[in-house]
Amino acid sequence: MMINSLFKCLHLRFDALGIPVLVADGMGRAFPKLQMFTPYIYGCTNCSCCVSDNKGRIVAVTHCGCAAGLEDVLRDACCEMGYTCGLVGTPLLFSEILNKCVLHSLSKAWCIGRAAKRGEKLKQDPVESILDSVAGKLVIDGKVIEIKRVTEGGFDRGSIVIEGLGSFSGQSVQVLYDNENLVVRDKTEGTSSITKEHVLACTPDIIAVLDSGKGKAIPNEEIKFGIKVAVIAIGANPLLLTEVALKVVGPRAMGFGFDYPFKRN
Repeated sequence: MMINSLFKCLHLRFDALGIPVLVADGMGRAFPKLQMFTPYIYGCTNCSCCVSDNKGRIVAVTHCGCAAGLEDVLRDACCEMGYTCGLVGTPLLFSEILNKCVLHSLSKAWCIGRAAKRGEKLKQDPVESILDSVAGKLVIDGKVIEIKRVTEGGFDRGSIVIEGLGSFSGQSVQVLYDNENLVVRDKTEGTSSITKEHVLACTPDIIAVLDSGKGKAIPNEEIKFGIKVAVIAIGANPLLLTEVALKVVGPRAMGFGFDYPFKRN
């Protein structure tokens, strides 16, 4: 079960009808677990809900004490269904969407895609075009020299080591992921420890591995040894940077031994 960044709360309409559209989602990025859905972080009801697969199997949950417990139940169901299922959650009130969801996320994704295509069309650096459109940060530009992957308990876990090229020559970083990219750390000195002093970017900020030439995001399962990539970081939505949210989506909540180390703007 993948809780995608585009978990949409939309009032759909045709342009001709002139009906306003609400664009929002419950994460503003991708997270691996259901309890990281912002309405659940901020106290919205998580049941009743259900999952189903293409064979008609359905698992419904009418009550669960917490979103983390619900995640465990539905994750097990998803694994039994062959690791692919659809999820329907409890409907949200309009006020809950406005105050407890990440607004304008689809618009932001569209702007990023437009910037990449524009940069490619004008023969400009598409990665730089993306960074200009979202005020992001280029962490490293280089090539993949090491890949580690393992699938367990319904999660795709692993790491990618990237050796810097050009202005990043002599540097290297490691991207650690658990379904989604969670931490980028400096690996130039070869240290095996993961401390905040070595962290260059971390959850809940968005960490993306891009094709250096086209600016397209590369899913972790498609990253191959030797390809040229750029790693960028984009600041998280303020809803994800509160003390309440960081207890659920910050690096310590993901199993790392440090708290979110950056200034929360």
